[in-house]
Amino acid sequence: MAASRTWGRNTAVCRVNSHGGQGGGKLLPGARKPEKEEQFQTGMEKLPPPDKNTVRARMRRLRRELDVSQKAEMDRCLCRNLLELGAVREAEAVYLFASFRDEPDTFRIFRELTAQNVRVAFPRVSGNDMEFYWTEGPEQLAAGYSGIPEPDTACLRADAPAAPVIMPGLAFTPDGGRIGYGGGYYDRFLAREPEHERIALAYPFQILKELPVEEQDVPVRQIVTINGVILCNKYIWEEIGNGTDRNWKTGQKGGSISE
Repeated sequence: MAASRTWGRNTAVCRVNSHGGQGGGKLLPGARKPEKEEQFQTGMEKLPPPDKNTVRARMRRLRRELDVSQKAEMDRCLCRNLLELGAVREAEAVYLFASFRDEPDTFRIFRELTAQNVRVAFPRVSGNDMEFYWTEGPEQLAAGYSGIPEPDTACLRADAPAAPVIMPGLAFTPDGGRIGYGGGYYDRFLAREPEHERIALAYPFQILKELPVEEQDVPVRQIVTINGVILCNKYIWEEIGNGTDRNWKTGQKGGSISE
């Protein structure tokens, strides 16, 4: 078994409040203020070191409990911020995961990218491996591995080493630690094709201070959130979009949050 390590120690901390944003932000439409602030201190609260399955179960539960209108608003913000990201804005092709159940809505992103004439590829699982295939529309997707939408057999295999990969996941740390669903498909794919920029989408509660990850767990380089993007290699928060939210003002470990 591979040696385990913990990501997230001594990194900048972005405190997320019960409103699903930073600081004293307003409640999103349909959001419900929890009885205790700690219930939705989501990502950054101090918790006992969990195992991966405990983290997965907790994140799945929190996603299921999202109010429909709150989720829709957060998905809109994630889409906007992803499309503002330089690695995506300048891309000719993007490798995108097909959202399933209560994951962030990537079909909105798919529509926006194709409207901008950006080629989009979705993954398809075969045995223990996963490859990406060019997809022109949702009608080319059908239920595949574990019921997840996958490109049909008529789709051509993608070969775009410069394409950023938008990765799914259940939990992340500010320095790039990631816990997925346990299949290891993205880890193996990115071990074969490490040149891709690795980008994750995350709701506020999915950002944790530390995670139990292993040597084979490929970290992400950028995490798109509802307020901006975490640049994992620099431990800073880059403000994008409307530019109205607080940001990390230092690139050093232990960096502070500007008031």
